[in-house]
Amino acid sequence: TAERVLPQLEGCTSVIKVAPLRVRSSDVPALAGYYLGRASRSHQPVSTELTRGGEDAGGPRPVHWSLSAATQRRLQAYGWPGNDTELEGVLEQAAVQQAATSAAAPGPLLSA
Repeated sequence: TAERVLPQLEGCTSVIKVAPLRVRSSDVPALAGYYLGRASRSHQPVSTELTRGGEDAGGPRPVHWSLSAATQRRLQAYGWPGNDTELEGVLEQAAVQQAATSAAAPGPLLSA
């Protein structure tokens, strides 16, 4: 239980330093993919398109969003003063806006 473990951990702290996101721009695509995937699962509309053969695909299918190459370059070039929390917020907002416009009309940031 926590009551037993916490006293044993007292004084056993470690500091983990992580460079700001502006210094690790190579991490932006992976983080963006993760945050976009998480946000899109919460906010996306569902595609009800038929399969190639014209048959129902067995129910609605989720639409998988992605970032265009130009958007990925812009995200990497930005300084991210708010670090990954700011990146997450930007992608969350983009997912909300994308869901509002529907999967059939991709927004300026995302492509379906």
